[in-house]
Amino acid sequence: MRITVDKQTKKFYLAFAANERNAKQGRWVSVVGHEINVGKHRFSATVFDPDEIVISEVTSGIRVMNIPITQEIRGMIETKENVLTYLKHVGETSLTRIIEKHDFDKAVTDGKRKSYNMLGEMPPIEAFNMEGAE
Repeated sequence: MRITVDKQTKKFYLAFAANERNAKQGRWVSVVGHEINVGKHRFSATVFDPDEIVISEVTSGIRVMNIPITQEIRGMIETKENVLTYLKHVGETSLTRIIEKHDFDKAVTDGKRKSYNMLGEMPPIEAFNMEGAE
């Protein structure tokens, strides 16, 4: 599978459903990050929490995995170029394994249906220019 990481930052939307502890209605939450393409599949990589990278499937907004940002990882992602290299490594290892191990196409279809039924249509993904970002 071909793995690429888009150096352009984008605004993505994650699907957040209401739960028993949080009586608020579910919603699309905007986040900024990079897109990882693994074969025909698209993922967003965002830092939603300062201590973790959240990897989500782009078309459904469903979370695929969390990567805790350890001191070791923090040292590996000090520059934008290093971030892109690290995310490519995540695509080559973890995401490829997830796609191959599961019926990922079905999971995406089911995830889209659930997200759209609960939250309505996802807002469009758009380019996002961060000041000082190249």
